[in-house]
Amino acid sequence: MNIPHAVAKALPGEVYPGEVVRDDHGKKIASTTTIFPVVVAGGRAVDALRSITVAQHLFGIRNIVVVHHTYCGATSFTPEGLIKAFNAEQGVDISGLYDRCNIAISDYESSLQRDTRLFREWKGTPKKVNIYGYLFNIDTEVLTLIVEDRAA
Repeated sequence: MNIPHAVAKALPGEVYPGEVVRDDHGKKIASTTTIFPVVVAGGRAVDALRSITVAQHLFGIRNIVVVHHTYCGATSFTPEGLIKAFNAEQGVDISGLYDRCNIAISDYESSLQRDTRLFREWKGTPKKVNIYGYLFNIDTEVLTLIVEDRAA
């Protein structure tokens, strides 16, 4: 099972991957899917913010689902360690590029809480969407709801 399939199973009524819709000439014009995965390194929400605005404009999203998974590579380093290693490897100081809290994952629960809060507070997120934070256990293929932030 992959993560989008797990999310589709967790949210009743959602369709993934859906069917491609074609016009009379066979040109692809749409899809019946209701889940549009945005995959980012380390799964951190800050890297997906622009995609939320675009998805809202194009598709009128109803739910945002942040999924972290066990054994994520973003748990294997610290923000300071990455900054130091990048400088040593590339000769470039990236210390001012990112908020330290958005670089690595120290623990899944606080990371999901921070990421879902970031989506809720960001001006590019529609106020009427529901936001969920899940942890996908790779060993058991179980998707566990950690954060549920329903629109008011």
